[in-house]
Amino acid sequence: MLARCSSSYGQLGTDYRTGNLPATTTGQGLLPPTTDPFQNAVIRLWDPNIQPAISQQWNLAVEHQFTDSTTFQVAYVGQHGTHLMVAMPYLQQQLHADGTITPSPFLSGNPTLQSKLSHISGTASICNMRYDSLQATLQKRFSNGLQGQIAYTYSKCMTDSSGYFGSWGQAAPASAYWQNLYDQRAEWGPCYYDVTHVLASSAVYELPIGRNRSWGKNLHPLVNAVIADWQVGAIVQLRGGFPLTIVADDASGTNSRGSRANCVAPPHVFGRKPALDPTELPVVRPFFLWAGRSGHVWNLRRGHSPGPWPGHG
Repeated sequence: MLARCSSSYGQLGTDYRTGNLPATTTGQGLLPPTTDPFQNAVIRLWDPNIQPAISQQWNLAVEHQFTDSTTFQVAYVGQHGTHLMVAMPYLQQQLHADGTITPSPFLSGNPTLQSKLSHISGTASICNMRYDSLQATLQKRFSNGLQGQIAYTYSKCMTDSSGYFGSWGQAAPASAYWQNLYDQRAEWGPCYYDVTHVLASSAVYELPIGRNRSWGKNLHPLVNAVIADWQVGAIVQLRGGFPLTIVADDASGTNSRGSRANCVAPPHVFGRKPALDPTELPVVRPFFLWAGRSGHVWNLRRGHSPGPWPGHG
């Protein structure tokens, strides 16, 4: 059983499954806990100024027709999003330029209560994103038994939100929380789904076998039913890797819930291999990293490390 004390924008949870409760009977009901219910509690709240997300999209395309069945198109596609949701670690302490640390301003009027809490997990809609891309498509409509398309996209997506409660499912998921509650600019980095290069192609070819085709014009109807009217197709996609966020233990002394590592040297690739090759060691693209130094904020941004480049066919 989980009891909650709720207000318009927040709630305090007490888990009666693990709390220190006196033995009671059904007739007595649920008695108060024998320990402080605020000790190590988590307050969950919503910013009262929550706004719905807004997405603005625009594009400009130019198309040229080479033949009756072949066209080429080049387009710019952009998107700007505002009021994106983000989880906020409101209890994180402040680290100042001189190395001193002060308590969070949230609940600062009640320092006794503040010192007992484990976290204040908030939800706000203050993040943004920006997507820009160049897209080129060469298309051949069906003619002479063949149709196909080749499309290439060069794009960049940047944001200061990793998605509501994180980017789980990626090779290196990032925390849903900022590493520093008081420095939103430091969160600006590649979207967890950002892919710089994408090349996709497809083709369908109708085999010229069967009646009224180049081969087999006089086939027996039974043979024609078996070997005629066949098509072969293929889809090939090559793309870059997703950005990886390198995390580390919090050494800043601020109780960060999204701490990342420090980068002290340029990246270096130690090896490569085909993405689907199980016989070799995995591709590693390590940085020379260490955890944030004590009393310092980390310098590695979200999505800083490029992931491997898989190919699909």
